[in-house]
Amino acid sequence: MITLALEFSGNIRSAAILSANGDSAAKILGEAADAGDRNVRPLALIQNALGVAGLKRGEISEIVVGLGPGSYTGIRAAISIAQGWQLATGLKLQGVGSADAIAFQLQQRGLRDKVRIAIDAQRGEFYVTLLNIFPNTIAIIEAMNLKSREQLDSLLGDQCGLFGPGLSAKFQSAHDVEPAASAIGQLAVTRSNFLPGELLEPIYLRATTFVKAPPPRFMP
Repeated sequence: MITLALEFSGNIRSAAILSANGDSAAKILGEAADAGDRNVRPLALIQNALGVAGLKRGEISEIVVGLGPGSYTGIRAAISIAQGWQLATGLKLQGVGSADAIAFQLQQRGLRDKVRIAIDAQRGEFYVTLLNIFPNTIAIIEAMNLKSREQLDSLLGDQCGLFGPGLSAKFQSAHDVEPAASAIGQLAVTRSNFLPGELLEPIYLRATTFVKAPPPRFMP
């Protein structure tokens, strides 16, 4: 199976092409990344990754999307590509949490400990989860939730390392880790959570606030 992984939730947007036969770890065939401004250039990233892999678009049989939390615009762009691709070709789709990808990357680096992953949610808040990383598994201690800057500051003395995208600019003790497309692709090949495109949704913990506009008033 040839998998295209898209991770657009952070400042470094990436695409990866992976191959897996179902009984071994996925092999990364090609990767491409785009860092800097906030403009997402998804088609160029995909084409670059395919070029490195030496493959064509028609050879892709699955797309995996990083669902965040993170840049809502970036995640939506990745989901839109996946939905359109499935509509045109009927390929399989999966979604993987971007915090899962960060934890997997830490595990691959050899980290074995409790870690706290935080992702900037803007408005002075952070998406935060507490995990325990073992050699062959990652256990959730505290599910992802929203915390204020003050709440997160109060936790930083508990000896759990703090990891996440661009965190070192905000917390002196933090370590920067961007979720990578290759990581969500490697996670996806161990799962079978295939979804129809319309069910792919960004991970967004804030309650949706929608106020219906009042009916128009006509002056006599």
